[in-house]
Amino acid sequence: YPLIRALAHGLSPSPFWIVKRGAPIAVYTQLLESAAVSALFSALFLVVIFLLAVREGLAVRAAFLASFLVFASPVFQAASFKGWTDISSAFFISLALLAYPAKPGAKRALASGCCFALGALTRTSALFSIPLFLRPKKSTLFWFAAAVLITAPWFYGVWKTYGQPFYFPAVSGESAEYLGLIQRN
Repeated sequence: YPLIRALAHGLSPSPFWIVKRGAPIAVYTQLLESAAVSALFSALFLVVIFLLAVREGLAVRAAFLASFLVFASPVFQAASFKGWTDISSAFFISLALLAYPAKPGAKRALASGCCFALGALTRTSALFSIPLFLRPKKSTLFWFAAAVLITAPWFYGVWKTYGQPFYFPAVSGESAEYLGLIQRN
């Protein structure tokens, strides 16, 4: 939290942000802090994309071009500008791909599994990237163990609370009961 405040210090808001008059300063500070964190993950994500491209055999010039194309994407610009979880999840998943060992190795597989778990905890849709890590290697077991051990407490807690392992904050109340997402006793 102090790191986030330090990163957000001195940032001025973009003219596209709408801050209501009379809003508490905490709301304004929270917007700046989320933008700072999102900007930090955006920069780190670009570095990881560059390293992944180089590792996959692209020349440095081509890897730089790939990173630039991601940076120039309007969707990336919008996601890095706002405090969305998409960029941080993409960063953790790409870091997991970077750490995933080409040769069998337990330490790198555990590190990759931990990075994947952080991405899955950041945004549940990261679970759709699991097939990228399924390879017929012994290290896949270490990857899977790390990912499950880190994410299991969260998904179990959500399951105990809502009756299913996925958290849907936008669906609540009567509509959640109607859809069967919440079980009332």
